[in-house]
Amino acid sequence: MNAIEPTIPLPLPQNLHPFAGDRRIGRKRLCFHWLFFVVSSWMVFVTTATIQGQETSPDSLTAEQVRQAIEKSTRYLKRAQRDDGSWTEFPNHSGGTTALMALALLNAGEPVTSNSMQRALRFLESTPSDGRRTTYATALRLMVFALADPTGQKYRPLMEADVNWLAETQVRKGQSTGGWSYFDLGSSADSSNTQFALLGLHEAARVGIPIPRSIWTQGVEYWQRTFRENVGTFAYTTDGGASGGSMTCAGISSLLIIDENLLDLSDFIVDGKVNCCRPTRSNPYLEAALKWM
Repeated sequence: MNAIEPTIPLPLPQNLHPFAGDRRIGRKRLCFHWLFFVVSSWMVFVTTATIQGQETSPDSLTAEQVRQAIEKSTRYLKRAQRDDGSWTEFPNHSGGTTALMALALLNAGEPVTSNSMQRALRFLESTPSDGRRTTYATALRLMVFALADPTGQKYRPLMEADVNWLAETQVRKGQSTGGWSYFDLGSSADSSNTQFALLGLHEAARVGIPIPRSIWTQGVEYWQRTFRENVGTFAYTTDGGASGGSMTCAGISSLLIIDENLLDLSDFIVDGKVNCCRPTRSNPYLEAALKWM
């Protein structure tokens, strides 16, 4: 992969250059999936460990307990679903809660063909509507449609509209360049909205929706500005704010997503043959953040 050159100078640990080179595709996918496995496992443990007010030792936690926790949560979400297929929405984020619940059910193994999922998908086809979009709700809807239809065909017009909206609302100038805020284009951004936008765009790309390359390159610029090199964490905004586990996980996953989407597969063709075993090089942002984690 071609090196991704930084657009702004930043002091870095051990004077290493950001995105100095490529990592093998297999290693990147492994790191990306491993990160989500660790985070997801922790979330499942916390949920399971507090069932019925009882604490569960990590040593005694079983796969069956995890499955039971997922099944209980699935039943709860289905009971809470409203007649129109939605769940109670958070003010000013129309469609966001419903998309999040649908995404949770799909990841828990709920069939796309089930009555609950079909009602949720029908609701999401009309929500969020133009003029009422937010970054959270739009990105989550992209993730749901991509998971519900891996071919990227059934919901393609809606997904393209969501991608276009996110492309238009990415901050293009100033200190927050490359990030997203809650609503329309502005001069400010935060790492939470930015992470969700990149997650949604990544899933859209995976099912074949074209994403402008500039979105990914400017995303690099945003995360560079939020990085606290003296600590190894990512902050909530480019001018500071909360810096801890949540935003650092967001920064790690976002940089992995960007790196994967900027990959040029032609770089792995040498003399007409596939050369998948390229030398690995360091990425100081990821290394420092993972070390901190």
